[in-house]
Amino acid sequence: GFTDYISNKITLASKEARRTISKDEIDITFIHEVIHFILQKTKYPDLNNDEQFVTLMARALHQVLTTIKY
Repeated sequence: GFTDYISNKITLASKEARRTISKDEIDITFIHEVIHFILQKTKYPDLNNDEQFVTLMARALHQVLTTIKY
């Protein structure tokens, strides 16, 4: 995925060179890019540049959103 902070757009791929990307992977990538966007816009550059943190948060949030019951 790619986040363009100037145009406020997130671009996602549905295929890689040799395989189709699963819906879960696309969803996690979207959440990952949203987290980058939020951190950039809220002036947390250190966290925004921490890919391990952003990936962890994206996977955790995806888990919550796909398993929540209310």
